[in-house]
Amino acid sequence: MIKIRLNNRAIRNQEGSSTIFIVSLVIIFTFILLALFDLCRVYIVREETKEVSESIALAVSQELLFFEHERLYLIAKEMAKMNDCKLSGLTVGYEKVEVLVEKEIGIAILTRIGLGNIKTVSSSSCVKITYPWDRRLGLCDYYEFGYKPY
Repeated sequence: MIKIRLNNRAIRNQEGSSTIFIVSLVIIFTFILLALFDLCRVYIVREETKEVSESIALAVSQELLFFEHERLYLIAKEMAKMNDCKLSGLTVGYEKVEVLVEKEIGIAILTRIGLGNIKTVSSSSCVKITYPWDRRLGLCDYYEFGYKPY
């Protein structure tokens, strides 16, 4: 009977420490899940900025095709502002348009583990412009497909 009582005391002493272990394990897993949530938010914001930068590059290149040079920067800045982004760079050349867009992000958990320097997410896009007269002058490569639906 003495051995049974010692075992019961040992089990009783372990119940308190196992409770603390379970609680700390739950806290650690919660912290890891919240950190993964923050990483997913960074990825989502990056996809949003990529979409915005691509749409700005296409809009600016379309305006460039119609020789509307005066409003290019205003159009790009307005489109970025409509999507809660900041236009960081716009380079317009004869054959190429490059756009750099940034968006601020607030992360909660990753700042506590030392990754607090992630405050903005940026994305860039580049569009090469082919003018209609480039095809006639032989200045671009083009392909024609012979498929006809009828």
